[in-house]
Amino acid sequence: MREDKELANSVIFVLTTSDAPSDIAVAYEHKIAGYIVKENAYDAVKSAVEMLGAYVEIVSLKTN
Repeated sequence: MREDKELANSVIFVLTTSDAPSDIAVAYEHKIAGYIVKENAYDAVKSAVEMLGAYVEIVSLKTN
């Protein structure tokens, strides 16, 4: 996504089952906004929605 001109500035959150430090590090190297490890699908989605809400309140997103 980062190589696509139209998607390069997208806000990206990773929802995954991996909590391996190497996976987390690689994800952040690719400029993700957040990394969520899902143990319980409901809790993970709820957490992601809450994080997105907080993100939107805190960060002013640049529009074209």
